[in-house]
Amino acid sequence: MRNFIILAVSLFLCASSASAASIVQDYSTGRWNIANNIGLKGIGQTFIAPADFLSSITVHISPYPIDSTYPYTGPDDPTISFTLFSGLGLTDPNTKLFEETIDVSSLDIPKSATNLTGGGYLSIDISSLNFSQGLLYSFALLNDTAYWSTNVANDGNDYYTDGALFSILYDNSYSLNTQNIDLEFTVSAVPLPPSLLLFGSALLFLPALRKKFPLSGNALRLPSH
Repeated sequence: MRNFIILAVSLFLCASSASAASIVQDYSTGRWNIANNIGLKGIGQTFIAPADFLSSITVHISPYPIDSTYPYTGPDDPTISFTLFSGLGLTDPNTKLFEETIDVSSLDIPKSATNLTGGGYLSIDISSLNFSQGLLYSFALLNDTAYWSTNVANDGNDYYTDGALFSILYDNSYSLNTQNIDLEFTVSAVPLPPSLLLFGSALLFLPALRKKFPLSGNALRLPSH
């Protein structure tokens, strides 16, 4: 019975962890190029894995406004590259966990997006990967044009204290920002099935049931009236 109690408590702890273990940094104050024509190749974010099983990473992207500091006058760029690393392994190919070039034209993101609520959300499925809760990871958005931008929080406050924004240059070096700047991003944990939570609930009631209806040999002894 002691093992049942341990199992039930473990299931509840796992369920609580899974439901709470998501990173949601949904505040932004501006929009930055993913890449530009003065040396910027990509932009990314470090984070601490909130759980062992993660489902997705989501970022806010937009076509860069035509009146921006770095106006883009070329053709529409339909793709963005996404790379995930263990640690801050931006220059070490052995730390690359996942890489994908994504056709974002299907997201139907409006080209007239000129404010922080315009644009759309790009979500990358990472559910097939294994993570270690509490360890550092990093992801990067890369491009070879200045067509795309992403929302950032850059007002001096540290909205996500376990990580930071970084920039990747064309020589593949990187610059880790130390001025409390973060991407607008979400890292979602894989939720446990409801049936598993119900099973844990049932296990928690077993000790009380055994106390009320004690077993004698193989027979169930009902209380006398």
